[in-house]
Amino acid sequence: MAPFCTAGKVHVGLDESFHLGKCPRCSADVERRGLAAHFAGHARQLHQLAAGMGLRMGLWADMLALLPAAIPLLPRDVVAYDWYYYPFGRHPRVELRNFAEVDLAPLLQKRGIEYWGCPMNGAFRHEPVPAFSDRLANILSWWKRCHRVGAAGFLITSWEANRLAIEITTAVDAAAACLWLDPAVDDPREMLARGFARVFGPKKAVRIAPSADASPKSRGSGAPRRSEDKLSHLTEARRWAQAALAGDKSAFAGYHRWQINDRWDVCAGREDVATYEDEARELARLLRSLSNGQSAFCRVSPLALRASLAFRLYLARRDVFVRRNAQAVFSYGGCSLTL
Repeated sequence: MAPFCTAGKVHVGLDESFHLGKCPRCSADVERRGLAAHFAGHARQLHQLAAGMGLRMGLWADMLALLPAAIPLLPRDVVAYDWYYYPFGRHPRVELRNFAEVDLAPLLQKRGIEYWGCPMNGAFRHEPVPAFSDRLANILSWWKRCHRVGAAGFLITSWEANRLAIEITTAVDAAAACLWLDPAVDDPREMLARGFARVFGPKKAVRIAPSADASPKSRGSGAPRRSEDKLSHLTEARRWAQAALAGDKSAFAGYHRWQINDRWDVCAGREDVATYEDEARELARLLRSLSNGQSAFCRVSPLALRASLAFRLYLARRDVFVRRNAQAVFSYGGCSLTL
């Protein structure tokens, strides 16, 4: 793997070590040195391997919140990547400590270890579209914290994207880029609009939007009027962002939505079907809105966004079907289904 580490770094993970210290082969070492020294010793072994290949080692910081005594035992030139993927106030939280607030920056910086903040751009397990408002709020939380504590870096992560259109998470990255490209722009709606504009144009959009009243001769090779086109493109991108954020109102997120993927019967009678019928109607409306723009650019509203919302619409209609017929199964002994 070393040849692919073109930045001169290798990230060894070490996060969410649920079974740390429980391995029978490690029990004697844990008993002799303690859990913190055992963890640090393993990290030092990995550091030695990485250094031998000319690579600087990075690791996730969440286990250091559980084992702060390990921090003074770590090599000083490692990089600690602190992560938390929800919006927060002054300090991030640690899931393995029941979401308690933890500030690791002072201890790591005292040791001379680089501290980085890490938000997320995508979605959690089974989610087909990011909850855009949460993602942007998480990014803003980390950006403010990194400035406040003097972090060495800021890294946007991406997880479990197998159900996502990769262009959508890239648009979230491009929205985050406002923080250093357009620092005066910190409104999440405008950030997302500019993210869509960066990823889906203007070059991709302007190629279909030459001046309608220009003659072939005046147009020369058919090049569009770029200043007007860029303005129109940003206007359309704001519509795309509005549609994306509107989908957050009924986000397909959380275990109560994911359970249907494994067991339909847990959905029976738990919630009113009308909630999901409303969701399906709203998603259908959002899809129609992406086809009703006021300029030529509506013809190139992002396929990735349309496809993502269309998948969301399918899931909402599936929820309606499953919940309605689950009620029928349990009410009538499975003798009838309504389609």
